[in-house]
Amino acid sequence: MGNFFNHLPNPHNAYGFDIDGKAVSVARYLYPEAHIEKCDIRQYYPEQRFDVIIGNPPFNLKFDYKLSQEYYMDKAYDVLNPAGILMVIVPCSFMQSGFWEKTRIAGINGRFSFVGQTKLGPSAFAAVGVHDFNTKIMVFLRKSGHIKMQAYNAEEFITADELKKRIGEARAMKHRLRFDLMRETNRIDKEELELFEYKLAKYMYELKAHAKLNKHIDKAEALVTKFRNQKPPENATREQVEQWEKNKLTPKKVLAVIRRYITSQNTVPRKEVALVKTSYGFKLKQYAPRLLDKVPHKAASINDLVLERTELPMPEVPTEKNMHQIRAAEKLIRRKRREYEMQNRQFPEMEEDGRLKEYLDRCAFINKDGETCEFTTLQKHDLNLVLQKRHALLNWQQGSGKTAAVYHRAKYLLKFRKVRNVIILAPAIATNMTWIPFLSINREQFRVARNNADLEAVPEGVFIVLSTSMLGQLKRGMARFVKRSSRKLCLVFDESDEITNPSSQRTRHILGLFRRLKYKILDTGTTTRNNIAELYSQFELLYNNSINMVCWSSRVYHENRDKEIEEDNNPHYGEPFPAFRGHVLFRACHCPGKSTVFGIEKQNQDVYNKEELAGLIGKTVITRKFRDFAGEKYKIRTHTVSPSDGEREVYRVIIEEFCRICELYYNSTGDAKKDAGLRLMRQIKLLIKACSVPHLIEGYSGDGIPNKTRYIERLVRKIPGKVAVGCTSIAAFDLYESRLRECFP
Repeated sequence: MGNFFNHLPNPHNAYGFDIDGKAVSVARYLYPEAHIEKCDIRQYYPEQRFDVIIGNPPFNLKFDYKLSQEYYMDKAYDVLNPAGILMVIVPCSFMQSGFWEKTRIAGINGRFSFVGQTKLGPSAFAAVGVHDFNTKIMVFLRKSGHIKMQAYNAEEFITADELKKRIGEARAMKHRLRFDLMRETNRIDKEELELFEYKLAKYMYELKAHAKLNKHIDKAEALVTKFRNQKPPENATREQVEQWEKNKLTPKKVLAVIRRYITSQNTVPRKEVALVKTSYGFKLKQYAPRLLDKVPHKAASINDLVLERTELPMPEVPTEKNMHQIRAAEKLIRRKRREYEMQNRQFPEMEEDGRLKEYLDRCAFINKDGETCEFTTLQKHDLNLVLQKRHALLNWQQGSGKTAAVYHRAKYLLKFRKVRNVIILAPAIATNMTWIPFLSINREQFRVARNNADLEAVPEGVFIVLSTSMLGQLKRGMARFVKRSSRKLCLVFDESDEITNPSSQRTRHILGLFRRLKYKILDTGTTTRNNIAELYSQFELLYNNSINMVCWSSRVYHENRDKEIEEDNNPHYGEPFPAFRGHVLFRACHCPGKSTVFGIEKQNQDVYNKEELAGLIGKTVITRKFRDFAGEKYKIRTHTVSPSDGEREVYRVIIEEFCRICELYYNSTGDAKKDAGLRLMRQIKLLIKACSVPHLIEGYSGDGIPNKTRYIERLVRKIPGKVAVGCTSIAAFDLYESRLRECFP
């Protein structure tokens, strides 16, 4: 810290902090005029804004789920004046790639204007025992409406002299705009403060003007004084600081308390206790002080009540009105318990419902050839079970009739007026190639949502067809439509494996819009593509982190410093998976990540807490293969073809000399780190291509006809009737077209 203070012109106007007590003591002795504190960055709350912030933040720690360097810059943004200068020393690895750190860089660009960056020598920190560590100085200007914002350029590095020149130009610009920037600073500081002070003065006047409210004046003044003088506790632990942050007074809290004094002036106190419903359960509410002092059990969550882990709160002496409230609450709990028990039943243990069976026997649909079709016995069995639940996932293989099944599930809900409309959500190719033709040929009323106007004045009973690629554009209109419908809608999500990534924008849009709908059914042929953790987002969409999605895994797993998986107690045992970072808990329970030799976390195929996971899957997913419905209509035979010497040489060149030939088939992205990350993928793709068209790859020798092509030619000659040859690329298509035309003119 002293290295920075040595070069400051006015120590009286300098502020600093450090977590090292010895460094703070030395700095205070050397610079007694400066304002120096000992605290962690997360506990530093200055009372003024700054023109310049210079710092060396902790490297690569995690603060509130953010990298410590990013957390430092966020904190600097909060306390800098508009166009204030931020200079930080960070590792060269921080924000070094616009591709790998796109989200972080976009956030920084939204708050700062980039000035420049320069590299420091590898031995810059040798004096403190750190050798051969690459660092850099980054300089930014805080966002302002009076300066032109410059985006961060990860590739641009300049000399220290050039950086000094740019900083000088920035300071000269700030001097020219000093009055505009001063007004902007005052506006930022005063907008919220002025509104608070205006409302506070108004409320205090009301308290003083009405004799009936005078009794609240002392309490209100004490509350305001406490608000103005509150500070975080000294030498507090991180947990204590976090608790203080949650409990500290805010302008909104202060105004709410004083406003309650005013609005309650005409409230007649009544000696009464009522059982009221809250967002998460039931609680006893007292309408006069000290009525619940002798009642130990004052509140209960709806989850615990449904699971019978607690009892309904009861007043000490229930009145007739209380008994009516209790009966209404018990009725609601019984209904939710029935819904939970039905949804929690395992599909293999369920039996068909007689009325639903009769209904499904009468169901039919028209296929793409215009033929009227009925469901098979097994399809009707599965659909019968699905109709008994509000949420389900059909994992039927392609060609098994998923579209017709989920269509009739939606028709059932519409017929018995359980929902007002049905939203069919699917990828663009599925909406255009499957759903629009299917609904048209079945003469169903539907509307394709292409803009927000299509979601206005939708008649009851109409299907709404929506592409997942349009969600960003239609998000606001769809949110209004869902609200107008009181969420009495059915969601049909075709190809639900589109939301396997919980962090993607598409997943966030879908969860934000549809997670609270009354009925949801998902269908896909592949619930997961790589690992079991990809199921989580689909569970979250179906169950909305409710009691149907309780985490019953008593142990969680994570990788330790020795790269070994170790287990620990699950702090969320018996609770629903949380909405915030629930996917992290799901992975820790069932599929913990493990670092590969490349230092990248990989989700493998190992599954932990199998019984708990099987229970969640068993009550949600029905899995069927095509042969379960249609029988063995085809046989799969594998033919092995030996490559020629020329083809073997191609494989050798790709495996051993890929760096030499890579540029012949792939263009550089301009990012060395990105190219290195793509190298293995490109090598695998080229090997796959070489298995199909090796004659087009460097190193091939032969007559231009691969052995596999000749083998397929001989198979075609032996097979009577029509033969289809599938190709994985246009190059392979051209090869087989020319060869087969030549052999079979």
